[in-house]
Amino acid sequence: MKKLLTLIFLFTVAVCAKAQNEDDLSLDIFGGYSYVHANFKGAGQKKSSYNGWETSLTMDPATWLNFEFDFSGRYNSSTIQLPVQVGACPPVCLPVISVDSAEHEYLFGPRFRYPKKRVSPFTHILFGAAHVTSHATLPLSFPTFPVTLSTSQTGFAMVAGGGVDVRINKNVTWRNQMDYFLTNLFNQIENNARFSTGFAVRF
Repeated sequence: MKKLLTLIFLFTVAVCAKAQNEDDLSLDIFGGYSYVHANFKGAGQKKSSYNGWETSLTMDPATWLNFEFDFSGRYNSSTIQLPVQVGACPPVCLPVISVDSAEHEYLFGPRFRYPKKRVSPFTHILFGAAHVTSHATLPLSFPTFPVTLSTSQTGFAMVAGGGVDVRINKNVTWRNQMDYFLTNLFNQIENNARFSTGFAVRF
């Protein structure tokens, strides 16, 4: 992973240097809301809806070709009711288990843009890593204490899709995008979907 990030950094520096020499580099910074319908299959995971944020930095060394860095974080909370009770209930009742999960992505790849005066569609394909962490808490009461178990995994991730930029003024656009989101976590290939909306500022 460190080697990949080093290569990406060196590649970015080279592109920026070339673009600055030619005085044709532009940047846009995107930030907004993001939703993922996830199909993670690891320990403590299930099909879930994750809500959170997404931000990206895009360099435009050419009008139609962009290089995109994408970072995002999404979160989910759910409960699990154990089906088996120990003894008579009451007085012996097992409480509901609460599960808090977080998912983060770090992606990079090309974006192909079709600039228009008002609405500019684009497609992209991004590669990188996804990290998922889950914390399950059994809220036992005195004389015992709450029990918390954690699991996490980092694996390959890929995004392929696209969207549209709707121009608001010279430097600001409203962006909507829909992507196929593939992850390889807990030795499983998961097929997910993600949607993002927000605003991009161009410099």
